[in-house]
Amino acid sequence: MLPLLLACAGPSTDDIVFTPPDGQGAWIPVSEEDSVVREDGEALTLQVWYPSDEAVGSPVEYDKIATGGALSRGRVRCDPRRPAVVFSHGHRGVRWQSYFLTEGLAEHGWLVVAPDHPGNTLFDPDGDDEDRARSAMSRPGDLSLAYEH
Repeated sequence: MLPLLLACAGPSTDDIVFTPPDGQGAWIPVSEEDSVVREDGEALTLQVWYPSDEAVGSPVEYDKIATGGALSRGRVRCDPRRPAVVFSHGHRGVRWQSYFLTEGLAEHGWLVVAPDHPGNTLFDPDGDDEDRARSAMSRPGDLSLAYEH
C-alpha cells in the first residue's frame, strides 16, 4: 500500500473557506484507505477523506459492503488551508460507518481521518471484558496516531 500524506498548512486561519452545511459543498469528496503501525506493532487501518477539484477513479466501496459518493482518487487541495477532524467509531463500529457525514465534510472542504479500533469493530469476534478494556484504553492513542499520520 502506498503511503498517503496529507499536509495542509498555512500562515493563519484567515484563509480557511467555509461553505454552508445545508447545501452542496464546492469540492469533490475523495476517500482512500491507508494504514499505520501502532507502537505495539499492530496495524491501524485508516480511512481518509479529503476535498478535491480534480478527482478520478470510481466510487469508493467501503470494505466491499457499502458504496459511497466519494471517489477513489483525486488531487488533494490544500489551498486554502483546511480544517481537519478525526472520527472515532463507537463500540463494534467501523471507520467508515458514517461515510455520509465524512464525505459531506470533505465536500465542504474538510480533511477527515478515521481509524478502525482493533478488537472492537463490526468484523471482530466477540471478545471478553479484557479485550474491550484494551481496545478502550488504546482509543486515545489510536486517534492521536491517526491525526499525526
